[in-house]
Amino acid sequence: MLRIIVLASAASLLGCSGNYDQMDAWMGQSKQSVLNSFDRQPDTVGRDVLGDWIQWRRHGEGACSDRFSLKNNRVVAYSSDCGIWGGLSAPIAPNAAR
Repeated sequence: MLRIIVLASAASLLGCSGNYDQMDAWMGQSKQSVLNSFDRQPDTVGRDVLGDWIQWRRHGEGACSDRFSLKNNRVVAYSSDCGIWGGLSAPIAPNAAR
């Protein structure tokens, strides 16, 4: 039982750190860079206190999604409701200079 707890904890931590690096890489990217990174138009767009946001569902059935908040056409926040393991398949930011 202890082995399972240790392995689950380690996997969780590794998943979180992988997610953070992928999410952080989007900060400061241009709106156009984000739009160019996907092979289709956003599923949803809107506006909130941070500014504009765009969102894509990862799967046809809408099981989870990735959302980019923009201010002055630059990414200021990225969030995903796909969970820890979903972060392993999170969209990768382009290698463009930020």
